Amino acid sequence: WAQQLALRTQDVVAVVNRIEVKRAISWDLTPTWRELERLVERAQWFVPLTVVSLLILLVFWLLSRGVAKLARSMLRQRLSSPLLVDIAARALALPVILIGLYLVLQLAGLTRLAVTVLGGTGLVGIVLGLAFRDIAENSLASILLSVRNPFRTGDWIQLGEYQGIVQNLNMRTTILMTMDGNHVQIPNSLVYKSVITNFSTNPGRRAEFDVGIGNSNSIVKAQELIIQALRAHPAVLHNPEPAAIVDELGPATVTIRVQFWFDGKSYSIFKVRSSLMRQVKRALEDAAVSTPAPVHEVRFPEG
Repeated sequence: WAQQLALRTQDVVAVVNRIEVKRAISWDLTPTWRELERLVERAQWFVPLTVVSLLILLVFWLLSRGVAKLARSMLRQRLSSPLLVDIAARALALPVILIGLYLVLQLAGLTRLAVTVLGGTGLVGIVLGLAFRDIAENSLASILLSVRNPFRTGDWIQLGEYQGIVQNLNMRTTILMTMDGNHVQIPNSLVYKSVITNFSTNPGRRAEFDVGIGNSNSIVKAQELIIQALRAHPAVLHNPEPAAIVDELGPATVTIRVQFWFDGKSYSIFKVRSSLMRQVKRALEDAAVSTPAPVHEVRFPEG
């Protein structure tokens, strides 16, 4: 201030400013108290708005829970997939939450932000879908699997190299319990693209095993004994009928392929095959039908 004043004085050509100002420490707390009073005034206006906003969010959250519960009870009778029912219930409950958020922003005077939140929900979904492509792909695959419903919980299926009982189908993976008791989580995107073999959809299943008899035995008699043993077993179905077909004529044995059908939901294929093998072997032995081991003939040159 002194320098500018000196420059404006008449006939002054130059000014050398050597003034040093040492500010004294002020213990006047008036500005601080004034700022605190402003903060208290803002808090008095902000606290009621916060309480009302929280009450609105709580009410609409409870409404969304009620809508989701009502949707689950109504859709459970029409949709067979629990995952699809859960997805549909959440989709119906989401607009209720968005309406509550819109009212809170409107109450706070943030009208433009409220419109942006509601209008940009789709854009945010697209951005998140691109950022989390794998998660979105697995989620979409889970929805498609629920619509197609190729298997249910408890079904025995095979997915590629994995075979086991379906434990759960969630938004990201399909959980199988293998025959040795291990839990395998397979991404739904791979499940949707894989060839699915469901052993539980059709209760009638066919299994087979081979029996070798000696060349000196009657093939017809052996076939009759095998068919009798199959029909006597409670797990073997009579329609389609069991079969004993000559499959191969060897140098010392005749191979008979035994085929039978059974209820796959009631019986285990491993236990049924094991039981039938024992009974067929016993029936052949009781009828004096030999089941020799493979014979290899070795010829030595002269000398």
